Parts: sequence; structure tokens; C-alpha cells
Amino acid sequence: MLGEYQYPKQILLGILQRFKENNDFLYELDAQTRLADLEFLFGFYEKAREGYSESLELAAYTHQKSLESSILEKMGDTYEKEGKAQEAIKCYSAAATRCEQHYRCGGKASILYKQAQAYQVLGEESKAQALYKQALALVSDDSGEQMKALRKKITEAQKKK
Repeated sequence: MLGEYQYPKQILLGILQRFKENNDFLYELDAQTRLADLEFLFGFYEKAREGYSESLELAAYTHQKSLESSILEKMGDTYEKEGKAQEAIKCYSAAATRCEQHYRCGGKASILYKQAQAYQVLGEESKAQALYKQALALVSDDSGEQMKALRKKITEAQKKK
């Protein structure tokens, strides 16, 4: 498994270095985020968070505000994987706020769903249920398959209370 990780990591590090040397900030942002995604995929959550943090700084520097919510959501996912629900909630909350601020964000329902799950882990059912309700309101009946699947997950989570 480590070999499956090292090879793509070396490639991404080389690409990232080239973009840094050329001051290609948008491509650097993309490469940095992909490297953090790789760290996440292989369970290196702290390294992934460090990478996402760098991505967040690059997104702010390059005025890529619409990417900030997805990066913050990914940071929340790292905390969730480590069982750190309170930290995950902070990231998901910031992601949802950024999502509200930028019209191109299409993942708010998913972010609210994840935030609700984190509140459930903490035993805060009323907050979880309120977030499930908000998320459900954002998912229309005529959405694509991915949104229909999210609607089903939210509905099932609401029934578990």
C-alpha cells in the first residue's frame, strides 16, 4: 500500500514544485489540493489538513472564493475521520457560511448533512435535526441521482432520532 502512495505523491510534489517556481498560483492551488486529497485517501489526516490549509491560503490569495467552501469541507472530513466532531463542526460551519456567500457553491446540502452527523456524534440531537431539515430543504425532488441519494440519507438520519 505504501508503494501505491509514494509514487503519486512524488509526481504531485514534482508538479507542485514546478508550479511554485513559475508562480502559477492557480495550478499550484489545484496541485496542492490534489496532494492533500491523496494524503486523505491514504489516511494521513493531519498531513491532509496541512495541505488543505495551504490550499485555503492559496484560494484566498488568488481570490478563488468559490473553492474555499469545498476545501473547508474537506478539512472537516479529516477531523470527522479522526473522531474529532467539534473540530469538524467548526470546519463545516465555516464551509456552509462560505457557500452562502458565493453563488457557485452547490454543495451546501452535503455540508449541512455532515455537520448534522457531527452534532449527532456529540449527542446534540436538536442541532442535528435542525441541520437535517435545512439540508433537506435544499435538495429538490427533481435533482440528479447524487442529490436523490443525499435526500435518502438525510431522511434516514432523521428517522434515527
